[in-house]
Parts: sequence; structure tokens; C-alpha cells
Amino acid sequence: MRCFASFSILLFLTIGGCGGINLGQSAKGDKLFESPEDLEHVVSLLQKGGVEQEVFNILWINPRTPNLEIADAEAMQAMAYGRSQIQGEVKDLEEFREKMAKLKVYTLPYEKISKRIRLGWNHYVIHYQGYKLRLILIFEDGKLWQAKLVGRMKIDEEETTYIADLLRRGFDNALQRGFSDGVSYIFKQLPP
Repeated sequence: MRCFASFSILLFLTIGGCGGINLGQSAKGDKLFESPEDLEHVVSLLQKGGVEQEVFNILWINPRTPNLEIADAEAMQAMAYGRSQIQGEVKDLEEFREKMAKLKVYTLPYEKISKRIRLGWNHYVIHYQGYKLRLILIFEDGKLWQAKLVGRMKIDEEETTYIADLLRRGFDNALQRGFSDGVSYIFKQLPP
């Protein structure tokens, strides 16, 4: 038991003392453009009223580009008009439905986030770095109506989790739902 405790302390000192352990990265569409700034520049070149194929050519994409998605009706409404509730007479709602039927909305994620973990005496810190953007292209009758770039150009943030809080929440779950649920909760909270 003493050997295990010594080994654990040595491991925490070693990992805590270094720059951290790389947990990998998540990426979508990161090979399409050189940088977030490059994507921003290309989007600025898009002209309202441009034909769908011309817009795709400027962006160097096509309808079969991986991760390029066509949004459903609810998502289209949210992207075009926000989350507002549409109200009005039956005639107005029908006109709105007809307008929505003319829209075609493409979304393309462009993200790359790397994660590193640092261990401390009583906590661990996950450091996120990268960018997370989404290009939204809204076409009306086959012509570009709006091109939006939403998200964050630069992500550089940390998330700290204290071991005592993690154990307390696991213990609370164990008391409320049973031992296996409490242990399961603790392991689900640990980084992958």
C-alpha cells in the first residue's frame, strides 16, 4: 500500500510539473482553409445574389464536401430570422411558409480544438486552444441571400475541476441512486 501511495505521489508530481498531457484534438473541416482569417477573407468575397455554384467555386467546396449539411426547416428559420416566434393571420403564415420553402441553407463547420490536461495536487485543468466557426450560406431561389460566419475565431480557455468536488458529487450520487451510479458518475466526469 505504501508503494502504491509513493508511486501515485510521484506520478502526480511528474505530470503536474510538466506542461501537461495532450488529450488530442477535435477537428471538422480544418483542411478546407489555411486559417480562420483565410475563411473570413473568402466569405468577404461572396456577393449577395451569387449563384449557388459560383459561391461554391469561390469557397472551393461542392455539395458533397464532408460535413457540409443542408439545414432543416426549424434550423433555417432560426438562422435566417433568429429564434423569434412567428405570429400572424393565416394568410401571413402561409406567405412565410412559402418564403421558407424557397430558402436553402447550408452549414459548414470549421473547427480545430486541441486539449491538454495539467494535474495539480487537488485538481486538474483542461486547456482548450483553437477555433470553432460555422459558415452559414442562405440561398433564396438558388441565389445567395446571406453568408454568415458565426462562432469564435480564437479559443484559449481553461476548465478546472477539483477532485474533492468530483468525489463529493459521486458520493452524493451513490447515496441517492446506489454505489454503482456514484462510481459511474465519477468516471464519466474524468477527461477521456
